[in-house]
Amino acid sequence: MCNELDSIEHTFLDCPGFLKLLDAFLQWFNNRHSTVLTISPYDLILNQVSTSRQLSFHLKKKLRLLLLQVKHYFYTCKALQTSINCYEFFYKLTLQCKVEKLL
Repeated sequence: MCNELDSIEHTFLDCPGFLKLLDAFLQWFNNRHSTVLTISPYDLILNQVSTSRQLSFHLKKKLRLLLLQVKHYFYTCKALQTSINCYEFFYKLTLQCKVEKLL
């Protein structure tokens, strides 16, 4: 997506498009839950949110699921060679949350 050598490490640690999507997601999550959460790209790869002590067990569980959605959306865009659309992503994420009764 950014014309760099493709690898898992690049996709989830260095790719500007993914990092921008992740930042937008974290802002959305923080606004929705009144948190000041940050997550390192390495924790993201492992889907590890245990470092977030400020979150309840329920919110950590929710965050893990939503982080999988962020990665899935980005990788789907990459596979289909379509551009990332944050509005589309948050629309789909909101629908998924309603289906899963996460909101």
